[in-house]
Amino acid sequence: ATEQAKEDVKKILTVLNQHLTFRTFLVGERVSLADISVACSMLWLFKQVLEPSFRQPYPNVTRWFVTCINQPQFKAVLGEVKLCEKMAQFDGELPAERSGNA
Repeated sequence: ATEQAKEDVKKILTVLNQHLTFRTFLVGERVSLADISVACSMLWLFKQVLEPSFRQPYPNVTRWFVTCINQPQFKAVLGEVKLCEKMAQFDGELPAERSGNA
């Protein structure tokens, strides 16, 4: 399931990367509700999954995301956002321990 999710994310990032080739923001020349919605939806991906090697093929998406999160309005709500350096790993035993099935 994890590998399938990664492939799905790559497909979406490819489309978004192409869209942002000649655009600073998703719609128009200023931050819009589209940018806010998509950037917030992708926040945890950039914080926990999209390590540098994963982001490398999608420079336009990374540029757009960093531009968005560095807007004063984003910073006022999100604070400083640190991009993922190493992808978080799923530990299948942890949920079992918590449920008492270990």
